[in-house]
Amino acid sequence: MGHRDADSIVAALLELGQLGVKGPAAAAWLRAVARIAARTSKPDLVWSGPEVPGLYARDTRRVYEELLGSAERSIWASTYAFFDGPKAFDVLARRMESRPSLRVTLLLNIQRKRGDATASEQLVRRFADRFWKTDWPGSSHPSVFYDPRALDPEGPGGGKGRCRRR
Repeated sequence: MGHRDADSIVAALLELGQLGVKGPAAAAWLRAVARIAARTSKPDLVWSGPEVPGLYARDTRRVYEELLGSAERSIWASTYAFFDGPKAFDVLARRMESRPSLRVTLLLNIQRKRGDATASEQLVRRFADRFWKTDWPGSSHPSVFYDPRALDPEGPGGGKGRCRRR
């Protein structure tokens, strides 16, 4: 235990004492919080971008596959772009098949090409049809969301978007 941890425990005990919780009751409370904290998983983040000289970086694909392949309860994944959907989503789809209780949410980008006057609903339908037919390799489906502001021909808008499967 580090100095900061000890200071935090002392501060918690003092605060509990001021609230009238003393001795064994305070210790039991702190043990309960420690047990809960030990069982609570912390999120793991994978960030990709340009390599920076002098900074160690792991291969994003390898980290991505390790995290997805070991997920137990939930995954939130966001990407601006993906290529070769079946390969990109294979590990995730297989993990969903092996862990039916795994909750997966994908935040994907749907873009309107410059000058494209197609109705937003049609662009979303086209993206969803392609995603579920050619990009998503599994029979279990994640929840998929997008930001509809990317489809607003006049610029940033608002609201929520969900990419539904038929």
